[in-house]
Amino acid sequence: MQAARRTGSLCVTRAHHAPYCEKNDCMTPMRLLNLSLSTPMADQPADQGPNDPQLHQIAYSRFFEKMIYVIKTPDDPKYKPFDLTEKIRIIPSCSANRWAFMRDAMRLGAQAVREQGANIIAAQEPFGTGVAGLLLSRRFNLPLCVHNVNDAIDNKRWLAEEPVNRLMNPVGKYVLRRAGAVRVDSVSETEKMVRLGLPRKRVWNIQFIVNDAAAFMDCDGSDMRKNLLVEPFNQYILFVGRFEPQKDFETLFGVVKHVAAQRPHVRFVVVGSGKRDAEYRAMAQAAGVHQNILFAGWVDYFQLPQYYAGADAFLLTSVHETNPRVVIFSRLARKAAVATDVSGVRDFIQDGVSGFVRPLKDVPGLAQALISILDDPEKAAEMGCAGFENARHILDESQILNQMESMYRSIFDERFGKA
Repeated sequence: MQAARRTGSLCVTRAHHAPYCEKNDCMTPMRLLNLSLSTPMADQPADQGPNDPQLHQIAYSRFFEKMIYVIKTPDDPKYKPFDLTEKIRIIPSCSANRWAFMRDAMRLGAQAVREQGANIIAAQEPFGTGVAGLLLSRRFNLPLCVHNVNDAIDNKRWLAEEPVNRLMNPVGKYVLRRAGAVRVDSVSETEKMVRLGLPRKRVWNIQFIVNDAAAFMDCDGSDMRKNLLVEPFNQYILFVGRFEPQKDFETLFGVVKHVAAQRPHVRFVVVGSGKRDAEYRAMAQAAGVHQNILFAGWVDYFQLPQYYAGADAFLLTSVHETNPRVVIFSRLARKAAVATDVSGVRDFIQDGVSGFVRPLKDVPGLAQALISILDDPEKAAEMGCAGFENARHILDESQILNQMESMYRSIFDERFGKA
């Protein structure tokens, strides 16, 4: 897997597509300014090479002459500007807080336009970076693409998480309606954008590239099972997610309790961390399910395949998503998956065919779906294979890159004209 980190993304399948203009010698060159909240993008590559989000941008850089990333980071001297590649410039914001980042993004973004010739703008989401991107696009008369890869807009559960979300919701809709292109990553979000009044031709449903996809497909999970399945456990269910309200740990612990009451030999392996780590561990203790849960903590992306490979099933309990990559990983690993009915899930799980989809917070339904998988390994294997066959066509890397290039090129040519 280390070689994959150095060389970039591995594709799931290869299709025949028109070649890219690697040096942009057949088109007007695009120079992208990207406003990002992805702090790991600002990390200096370690000895093993670029990290997961950096590999995504390296793949996209083939159709840009230059990419300048202004990234939200804490005000910490360890964050310094650097060149990730000869095409990609990383500029940490070193902001005091998320509100200060808005000001810093405007200042650093304007500098990138003036000094480095950025001529197209992208924002990671329609709220903070989206507002800064819209202001910059108007100031310099440049095309704007907003990546809306979340199910936040008009989502009552997201609106209830923080008071500020109720203020940001109309702001996000205002930005989305004024963007030249909006990228989503699920069918349901595509339809939501159309309902908001966006012309369908401006909404692009484009998946993420799965870095080191082959590792998820081919990994041997026998050693992981030996390490995790100590007495009295002989099966394990994998859960991967940040320790945040969005992932609905209350429902997770309810499912654990239901399953453990009927199948006490089943262990739940929880991979992830976050600000609520201690709170959720205490919640598991209070619910009396801690003995059936192994909290594995944060796991490096390139170690995740081992956890998937060893699992008997995968579980998602989120109350909102857009297209959860953790479910996609389960498809590549050929694992039957059980998930709540959040945005993007039905793109990758056919209920009853490649897994089960249940309503939000349906603890008994989720638990019984998992038990049916655990009790019938042959059926579980069939479901895993069905999920894999569906996913490998959707996740074709060449197709994803062609779609991404077409999206940016469409709004760039609309503004500047074709070469």
